[in-house]
Amino acid sequence: MARGEVAHFRRSSVSFKGLTNAQGFSLLFEMTSARQLLAQGHQLLLSDQDVDAKLDAVLTCLSIGAEKMLKVLVGVSALHEGLPWPNLKGYSHDLNALDGRVRELLDAWMAQAPRSEYLSELHAALVADPLWIELRGLLSSYGSRARFFHLDSIGSNPQEGDSPVDRWSRVENLAVELDPNLQARDFASMRPAEFEEYLQAINEAIARSLVRWWFTVTRLGRHGALGEDAMQICPGIEPQNALPRIDFHP
Repeated sequence: MARGEVAHFRRSSVSFKGLTNAQGFSLLFEMTSARQLLAQGHQLLLSDQDVDAKLDAVLTCLSIGAEKMLKVLVGVSALHEGLPWPNLKGYSHDLNALDGRVRELLDAWMAQAPRSEYLSELHAALVADPLWIELRGLLSSYGSRARFFHLDSIGSNPQEGDSPVDRWSRVENLAVELDPNLQARDFASMRPAEFEEYLQAINEAIARSLVRWWFTVTRLGRHGALGEDAMQICPGIEPQNALPRIDFHP
């Protein structure tokens, strides 16, 4: 947690339902950790570095950041329902299950009463985004086991299935399929500089899908979709409060 954030929360005497002060500060540190890991992964993804050199760093930051954020939100939503802090180890590193649980809560909240046009459009855009689902599957696999895919291939018990590099190619291909502007470009006839711009445009499409998910989940949480405690912490997790700032325009 940044020094200024610590001072702010000390002055504000923030408390969380069912947690001691010490546990509350642990929650706030995890919140900041999640936000900054996602921000670092986003920054690396959009850097000029070749994807082969940065892919493990990108996937490490994004998978851990997403896991931390989702576990924080699953935890505070349980507290809101009057339950004890859940055994989050049961999820292991399964981002599909964690995000699925948060989606259930968001969907239920959206269906409970008419929401503003702004929130409804945010939610609908996330639901309709298959690129995030593909990226989430890669991050879930990477966090669970695939980060050691190549190391395990050296030994007597290699992993089955596609490598993270192959899974990333699937994410890239889907980004192209979903964007008519990317589809229309003939990379076979591109000059080297044009091809680099094309690859960067693909990374930007993937990054936008990531930030859409990040922004939507925290913005709905900020408006009450995940309970009162989530309303306190979600503003601090939103991408525009990351360092460096990440803006998202729906």
